[in-house]
Amino acid sequence: MYSLEEIQRILSALGQRFSSDYFPLSNNAAYSTDGKGKACLGTIILEQLPNDINRTQGASYLGVILEEAGYFQWNGKTFGIAWRLMSVDFSEGSIAARLSILDP
Repeated sequence: MYSLEEIQRILSALGQRFSSDYFPLSNNAAYSTDGKGKACLGTIILEQLPNDINRTQGASYLGVILEEAGYFQWNGKTFGIAWRLMSVDFSEGSIAARLSILDP
């Protein structure tokens, strides 16, 4: 689980780091903690939630949710998964509204 504030921080960091460029899903979270991993959704999550490897490893789950909510566009690959930002309205209200349409 990620709070609205955490999602907002993650989205903002992705926007600052990648703008509209594609960013990879993840690399091995163990590499992320030693600074050797390349920037990806997983490392951005770890930067925003330091020392929380479990939620960093949830990058694939969060990525799909944010894709369904209209924040991410998938590159269509099953190997080398990457997304890019499609929306830059990272207000908590916008995030809540977009996520609420996913909750049946």
